[in-house]
Amino acid sequence: MNQKLFTGIAITLIALVIAIAGYIVLTTKPSSPEPLRPIAPISGPTPLPSIVPYTNPPAPAPKTKIDTSSWKTYRNDKYRFEVRYPSDWILRLSDSQDARLGFGPIDNKLPSVDLRIVKNSEVTKQAHFLIVDSTTTKQIKRIIDGADATEVFNDSYKQFPESVVYFTRDSKGFIFARYYGTDKSEQVFDQILSTFKFTK
Repeated sequence: MNQKLFTGIAITLIALVIAIAGYIVLTTKPSSPEPLRPIAPISGPTPLPSIVPYTNPPAPAPKTKIDTSSWKTYRNDKYRFEVRYPSDWILRLSDSQDARLGFGPIDNKLPSVDLRIVKNSEVTKQAHFLIVDSTTTKQIKRIIDGADATEVFNDSYKQFPESVVYFTRDSKGFIFARYYGTDKSEQVFDQILSTFKFTK
């Protein structure tokens, strides 16, 4: 008995759904199509769209240049280079060796910028060692006093340099490292690099 009642209800519901759908279809008016507009006859060849020449996007605004006229100069005759650094910074030589030096504000315990001179064959390995995981960081090419240089950025480890610039000349490799936590450190770092000169 239960099955007959269920079957009857199911048939009634199906019939009701079909009836409602039929009513909706029959009472809804189709929308009239938009009338066609006549197309003007084409006389002569179709003109081609004008070609707009490509223009490069505007260059980014240049960084404010820091006045380096009052900066101190460090000159190294053994490795034949000189570099300038801010007059309110001090120079620290590592263990009386002129193959490693650091620059930074007087009140900093550690240097803001570090320079190491290594063998030409070791420069890439040592520079990437400073950054720790350089395979996942950004790298850009630079020119330092005519020498091709690479800058590697570190976004992960605060106790390591924020970026390292390395390049070679003759049998020597030069590695500049910029550390975190310095005021305008990137701008000062760029200016220090711009003052680096090879000497004779």
